[in-house]
Amino acid sequence: NSEVFRFKYNKGDAYRILSTVNEDVYLNGILSHNAQIVNRISTEVQDVTENNSGIHSSRFMTTELTNKSGQNKTLNWEGEYFSVFTRDIYGKYTISEEYFMPVVRNVPIFPEEDIKIGDKWTAEGHEAHDLRLSFGIKNPFKVPFTANYTYEGTIQKEDGTKLHVIKARYNLQFESP
Repeated sequence: NSEVFRFKYNKGDAYRILSTVNEDVYLNGILSHNAQIVNRISTEVQDVTENNSGIHSSRFMTTELTNKSGQNKTLNWEGEYFSVFTRDIYGKYTISEEYFMPVVRNVPIFPEEDIKIGDKWTAEGHEAHDLRLSFGIKNPFKVPFTANYTYEGTIQKEDGTKLHVIKARYNLQFESP
């Protein structure tokens, strides 16, 4: 029993996402700090192109709780970002260099072929970081990665809604020249 996964966009569709990211940040192999990043995102599909890609208009509000060894935890308002991007039916982003959000791009990417429970695939993605204040870099600093996906099947929520579970994993590592 195989499935075909595609993003489907309708003009005027709107959605909200509340995400929490827990990360350990290492510099030169040494733990620098732990962070918990909370993103509040609201998005509207402004239009749908001829090839069924969705043109999204989004607002991102981000806070970060940082824990450095030997110091008190600090809660920082990281900022509010506005972004416009196009995402195709497989999940690939097209976004101008002026936008810093979303940070994680091209996740998930759906394969063109049908998939069955247990199938695995990989796809390229990247994170785009705002390093204007830290390092004076005016455009998003992009760090590429390869995401590994597994289709795990379906689960049923208490309200009877059936959800497909796709696990995505990647490690982010960058060595500065």
